Amino acid sequence: TYEGVKNVTSQCRKVLDKPLIVKLTPNVTDITETAKAVEDAGADGVSLINTLLGMSIDIEKQRPFLANNTGGLSGPAIKPVAVRMVYQVAQKVNIPVLGLGGIVNGNDAVEFMLAGAKAISIGCGNFIDPYAGPKTVEGIEDYLKRHNIDDVNDILQLNVIGAVPDDENIVVATNKGQPLVGDDSLAGQAYMNICHRIIGEDVPYLDLEETKGFFQKFASIFKK
Repeated sequence: TYEGVKNVTSQCRKVLDKPLIVKLTPNVTDITETAKAVEDAGADGVSLINTLLGMSIDIEKQRPFLANNTGGLSGPAIKPVAVRMVYQVAQKVNIPVLGLGGIVNGNDAVEFMLAGAKAISIGCGNFIDPYAGPKTVEGIEDYLKRHNIDDVNDILQLNVIGAVPDDENIVVATNKGQPLVGDDSLAGQAYMNICHRIIGEDVPYLDLEETKGFFQKFASIFKK
């Protein structure tokens, strides 16, 4: 809860004279509420995200792989969730946001910075590739050169959220001009982008009367 997080952070703040950066769990209803509690308690920054709670079952032995049944899921699989939460928190707090969760290269790092992270951290990426850190730095430098950006901090000033996609293949499904998924829905944009790339058709608008044949064709792709 807000009060619980604020209380724990406040107690830490009282006895710590060094920078206090609190790592947030994503396993909450609203991570911005947790982040705000940390800020209100005097923390110097927030770090997110920690692992997502996951589970995997051995179907042959018919029992969970982990003795504890569930465990923390990390690595590239959680990056979209981490980027979303970093963006949400960065809009709500005034203290620095440190982004982590699935970063394995420079492109991943830049994505977090565009979402609002003022610093990034690599965890599982180091197990995948011991040179992930240096390669990520090189990737960021390459991005700066390709986009004629002099200072890495300038990435934080770019307003990418809500911008109109320049990829003409990314569209939003609508029903006679009324959004089915919302003009700002990343899920809707990504879904329609997938449709285009798999089927090879432009689908800027979908009326309910026209959807049957389209989705039948879409479904047939996965039956092959």
